Amino acid sequence: MSMGLVPVRLVAQDLLRLATWWINLHSLLGITPMKDIRIEVQTYDGCITIWYERSRLKNACDSIHDRVLKQLAGLNLKRVEVSVI
Repeated sequence: MSMGLVPVRLVAQDLLRLATWWINLHSLLGITPMKDIRIEVQTYDGCITIWYERSRLKNACDSIHDRVLKQLAGLNLKRVEVSVI
């Protein structure tokens, strides 16, 4: 007698339980989910540069904003916009 794969039927309630368990596990381990971050830098001469990063920081936007300002301090920056997408 061979044992085949047993089909598993997940219902919405099971998926919700699984998702809750996964989030709780990450919280216990101190792991925060990855966030996609969009950074847009505009200079007074009209140049706009946009790039994307991923971060696990809880305050990713503030940290990235501060880092970009420090790294691009020599440029004539008009605006630095950082947002979670």
